[in-house]
Amino acid sequence: MIKENRSIFKNRPSVKALAFFVSGIVFSTILELHYLYSFIPFLIFLIASLYFYLKKDSKPAGLSICLMLFFLGWFRADLAGGPFPPNHIEHLATTGGKSIIYGKIAEEPDIREDRTYLVIEADSVSIRNYTIPSFGRLRAKVLNGGARFDHSDYIMAEGYLYGPGGARNPGGFDYAQYLRTKNIFAAVSVSGPHNVSIIKKGSSFLSSVVKPVRGYMIDVARENLSPVSAAILSGFILGERRDIPEEYQTMFRDTGTLHLMAVSGSNVGLVLTVIAIPLALLGLRRKYKIVILLVAVVFFAILTRLEASVIRASIMASVGLLAYGWLRKPDYINLLGFAGLIMLLWRPLQLFDVGLQLSFAATFGIVYVVPDIYRRIKPLTRKKLRWVRWVVIMIVTTVAAQAAVMPLMALYFNRFPLIGIVANLPVGILASFASSLGIAFYFVSFAGGWLEYLSGRIVEFVLEAVKAILRFFYDLPLAVTQTPSFDWPVIFLYWISIYLFYELLFKRRFSARSLIGVLICFNFIIWPKVFEKKPLWSVEFIDIGLNRAWIYTDEGGRRLGCFDIYREDSYVENTLISSILDFHGERLDWLVTSTPGSKSLKSIKESFSPMTLNLENTSQNGENAGLASDKKYSRLPDGIKIVWGQSDNTERGSHILPCMRIDTGEYYLIMAGRSGTPSMRNIQDNKRIALLELPWGEYARTDCRRTIDRLNPECVVFSPDRYSRGAPRRRSDLTHSADRLLATSICGGFRVAEIGGGLRIETMESVEIEE
Repeated sequence: MIKENRSIFKNRPSVKALAFFVSGIVFSTILELHYLYSFIPFLIFLIASLYFYLKKDSKPAGLSICLMLFFLGWFRADLAGGPFPPNHIEHLATTGGKSIIYGKIAEEPDIREDRTYLVIEADSVSIRNYTIPSFGRLRAKVLNGGARFDHSDYIMAEGYLYGPGGARNPGGFDYAQYLRTKNIFAAVSVSGPHNVSIIKKGSSFLSSVVKPVRGYMIDVARENLSPVSAAILSGFILGERRDIPEEYQTMFRDTGTLHLMAVSGSNVGLVLTVIAIPLALLGLRRKYKIVILLVAVVFFAILTRLEASVIRASIMASVGLLAYGWLRKPDYINLLGFAGLIMLLWRPLQLFDVGLQLSFAATFGIVYVVPDIYRRIKPLTRKKLRWVRWVVIMIVTTVAAQAAVMPLMALYFNRFPLIGIVANLPVGILASFASSLGIAFYFVSFAGGWLEYLSGRIVEFVLEAVKAILRFFYDLPLAVTQTPSFDWPVIFLYWISIYLFYELLFKRRFSARSLIGVLICFNFIIWPKVFEKKPLWSVEFIDIGLNRAWIYTDEGGRRLGCFDIYREDSYVENTLISSILDFHGERLDWLVTSTPGSKSLKSIKESFSPMTLNLENTSQNGENAGLASDKKYSRLPDGIKIVWGQSDNTERGSHILPCMRIDTGEYYLIMAGRSGTPSMRNIQDNKRIALLELPWGEYARTDCRRTIDRLNPECVVFSPDRYSRGAPRRRSDLTHSADRLLATSICGGFRVAEIGGGLRIETMESVEIEE
């Protein structure tokens, strides 16, 4: 029997092993050394652990094993992340350009409506008429690729080879890191299916068995259900979200029920139940039933594309099945640790995968809290009270999972669904019911006829109820709240504090180690802020593609944002809101724009309620339609002026858009990223100009160079405008001002600030200080 009252690590070797292994992986990202620096200590501690084990000296043996696992994690991460030999696909992608790639399709193709994604295990690469033997995985995007490709096909793809880019803004999505967690190190863009040739058709279990089964399930659902219902059913059972309309994906996300689309333990348990019932009726011997159930678990994991959540659930289920019969009471936390150790041994960089982190956090919250609560309400065994126990367990499960993932939701998505705790109960119940009926529906479909039709109608009815309840919760006010991202010390402080509070409240036990962990996290949070040098002022330029965005912060902490949105997409809105939440104190006091009709700006106004000034020049009579009087100018903070091309703070010459002059005390900042040089005729150089912003559309004009020479700014920023689709992406492409030019197209998001009497320029790649 397992002791009930104990800490997380006590008598749980898998959890302890996972902790040391994860520490080694994290350490490898901090200290980048050759893999021999981790491999040699790993061998030393491996030999030491064997020596002490044979001598039956348990304490030194245990310590040696822990250190061995630490260096093993470091070594495995080094092997997975490089450095690689010169002919690895990662190095070839740095030169890039038009290339021909030969290789085998290593994963099942991801087929979309207008494109197909292929993961290719490279065999060789032809660049500039040179063929180089190569290895490593790359991701190919084939426009209108169709469904003619299969797993294990040997292909030739001609396209543009490149290295995936990292985060373009602080705290932004790191595409390169995302691909590395999937063991992919390069990408190639293919213009069409005519540039991909299948040299040799492959044959594999995925292409000959798994793909037809999945295709049959999806097709049957489409034939018998409405398009949205068929897509949702495929999401519940197979984890297929690609056909779900964006509207419903948003509703699932903002109600905290999107996890129902991630195949996990509940799905695996449902499959095992559906198969175990007929096996029990057949009266098979236990060992045969276990073998059949293990095969079913493995097949289901492959059928659902081996996502992190289903792999974790499958490992736990498989260990539980193998232990069935001699382990009466499984230790779920130890099983979870074992699953994590196996997954990270196989692919250590998965540690940084968002899906894996969310899956393990939610599962830990459930397996740590729910069994304890279940024991406490065990007296509710009478028939009339069993439903109460069931409802309590459902609520506790939802609360435990939501509480565990809350800081991760804030870190990666800047939002937390407040309604999720309530919505998960009805939506989760109906989703489980729909999944059970859906599995039965798939089996009945083999019979066809009226049985297939009737079962389809029943499933459709349940899914319509899911959609109705989902929309009800989504339409509630304050269903979701936007939050700033948390640093990892804050996240660990939150988790340790929740654990400490739960131990004290429910188990009447004080954890001294948890208190030490809280103090360590506090130190990591507080001391960097104590020694941080705060700027007198700063301007942050945000990379949102072909759109212009910057935020000025004065000495008093007031924020003025200037956003001109020329091309709308969800990335623009999410990036701007995340930047304001994470780096600007959830505050935007003024908003200046010449594109007031933007949908993204509407969301920003609703979220932060800034005072808005419209510089749009769209009136029919040619006059400025935005700043109709000097009263609107007066609403700007002290030191900021709107400057017109003809006279200061008047509307004469209103056909020319104005620029903005910011007086910081020692410097001027001239922001003319929309209006350009015509608006700067009245700008005088009686103060040093720290920053001059101009539009890319004027870079090649003579007036631009003359203005830069006349004003002689410390740095020149070129921002996107309506005409800047061909903005340079490398400094070597510049024809003038390269020594002091900054642009989001070249260096991603960056910040210019005055710290200690000098200008500090921080980009995504470097930090420069100009005295």
